[in-house]
Amino acid sequence: MEEREIMRQVLRVTPSKFDALTLSMEQYIDLDKISLDEVIGSLTVHELQLKERESREEEQTLLARALSKGKITKEEAMAKVDILLLMKVKRTSINLKYNVITVRNMTISLTNVKLYLLKLNVIKQCLITKENETTSRL
Repeated sequence: MEEREIMRQVLRVTPSKFDALTLSMEQYIDLDKISLDEVIGSLTVHELQLKERESREEEQTLLARALSKGKITKEEAMAKVDILLLMKVKRTSINLKYNVITVRNMTISLTNVKLYLLKLNVIKQCLITKENETTSRL
């Protein structure tokens, strides 16, 4: 299986939040000229941008909620929001480390699949050559 086909499969199975990116990559990027690592890198950057946007929206929501209670000042509300966001960042960094390990394992698995397919092609060619030799002797 070619790296281009593997990239197409990776792009095909991404979650729907990546639809705009995967569609533009398939239409406007020559997949023969980029590597699987570049595709995965682009998807990772896009995911980080989405999470940053979600984080900003969540921060605004938390701040509005804290201020709506009316018993605390804006500074106190912002301090509470900061604490909540720091706790979330800690959880997110643990998840990102896990995701990086998962992507590395997937890359290793894809490399192993490619090596296995190459070996199968070599064996196939050897069998074809032997068959041709046997046929030509008869």
